[in-house]
Amino acid sequence: MSNKQDHTDVCFEVDGEKFNAHRLVMAAQSEVFRALLLGSMAESKMDTIPIHEISASTFKHMLHYIYCNQLPAADDDVDHVSRMTELQHLLVAADMYGVDTLKQLCEATLCAGINKDTVTSTLALTEDGSYRKLRASCIEFLSKTQIFAVATTDEFCQVVQSYPDVLTEIRDRFQKPRLSPNLTPSKRPRLSAKLTPSTDTEEDQNQP
Repeated sequence: MSNKQDHTDVCFEVDGEKFNAHRLVMAAQSEVFRALLLGSMAESKMDTIPIHEISASTFKHMLHYIYCNQLPAADDDVDHVSRMTELQHLLVAADMYGVDTLKQLCEATLCAGINKDTVTSTLALTEDGSYRKLRASCIEFLSKTQIFAVATTDEFCQVVQSYPDVLTEIRDRFQKPRLSPNLTPSKRPRLSAKLTPSTDTEEDQNQP
């Protein structure tokens, strides 16, 4: 990836910043970019394509993955919360533009990075139902003792007010699983409470 025009044939403009790229490289990683750059859409004839709804830094990170097949390294001065916020934005962008492998990588990294400072914003990201694995990880985290470290924050209260089902899911995780009514303990035959001695027959008694 390079912002220099090294045999590139398309330019993306995001928030006033321009990124040069190769149509075939972009199309190979995403069905959305394939339709945008090589299909019948108007953008396929444009030299410069405007990109909306994501920031320039997020688009730059997505380009880095498309060309290098890895997440960009975090800067030394970026703390954990800021790094997770970047990945949240990158996850949404990857989902929007159909870069499925990047979406999976972002989701897995966010799951591994959940803590009391990131769980609320990460959980809010899952409310549209797109990231079930990520949501399950958040609920699992909150269903443990960490709920007490998060529940009193203003951010968490806002999430609960907007999405009350969150509390239901957390409560359900606290409850122990119940046995199915169709599953009953195996029944063993019981010995009779009355044990009577065996009675010898008259023929047996006459035998020496």
